[in-house]
Amino acid sequence: QKAISKPTYFARKFDSMVDIESIEAAELQSMSPDKLELNHPTYHFAFANIFKNGIDEEKIHFRSLANYALESSGSSQKSQKIVRIDALRAYHNAQIEIVMKLETTGGSDFEFLIHRKSHVKFSDNNNLEVNGYLLKEMTYGTKFEWKEEICREYMGFVTDKDILHTRLEWQATERVKKNGDKTSPEMIFKYRKEDKILEKTSVKPYDSVFGGQFDSWNVGKKLSNITTCDSFFVDVFNPSAPESSLATLRFPVYTEQNVECHVDYLREFFEIVDFCSSEDACQEKVWSSTYPDPKSDILVGYDSDTKTLR
Repeated sequence: QKAISKPTYFARKFDSMVDIESIEAAELQSMSPDKLELNHPTYHFAFANIFKNGIDEEKIHFRSLANYALESSGSSQKSQKIVRIDALRAYHNAQIEIVMKLETTGGSDFEFLIHRKSHVKFSDNNNLEVNGYLLKEMTYGTKFEWKEEICREYMGFVTDKDILHTRLEWQATERVKKNGDKTSPEMIFKYRKEDKILEKTSVKPYDSVFGGQFDSWNVGKKLSNITTCDSFFVDVFNPSAPESSLATLRFPVYTEQNVECHVDYLREFFEIVDFCSSEDACQEKVWSSTYPDPKSDILVGYDSDTKTLR
């Protein structure tokens, strides 16, 4: 009966983090207007759970983030348990935000809205064009999905067990000399720890519908026994002008051995934007997982055991 009365947002169970507009278009074509709450504050929202209970709570960087968030809120309590962490995209192409819910040692429930800070520096001379391609963006992450060209570890944590993926985004100009179907130029990627060069790779031109170009670097194999608070960098160079980089990104590596560095890392790479500390307060926050959301009415779908919708 619930499905008959409100068959809303079934398409949202698919990958709305990639393209919410396509899903919304499908809903508008397949459902009557009275079944869609187009003016609801969360209509364009897309949530994706990125925390695996039973696995991720033992990871030191998540525990560090939970306690750092509580400290930033002014609370003297410590984290007892992370309940869930979601990636939130408020509308198509919006910055992906992080929503973390946790229980404290004092029995309170907190939720935090967290933004990831980017540490990318582009060339000072604004000459970001290589062979007719203009460099638009440089990002990094782990758990890279080649088909959609996104990192599913939306928080940007890199540990000594991960493979780092660096993505460049290019835009072709009218000066591009056609090279088959390629959408980017050849580039040099240089990996370093502070000023010490660790590795240098040559990345060939890509054919990407999104204008992307990528390189992967196995942190677990290249680095070991990280006990200090070092910064790591990826520099990208035009092979024809290797004397200066087009862009440089900086990232930390979180390990069990450098826990004393985590607070400084978190302060530099994350911003605690907002928080709430009770169910009533969180229900007033549009970003909260407890905010009333019509898309969440049917949480799982058809349950073959109970023969009902859940």
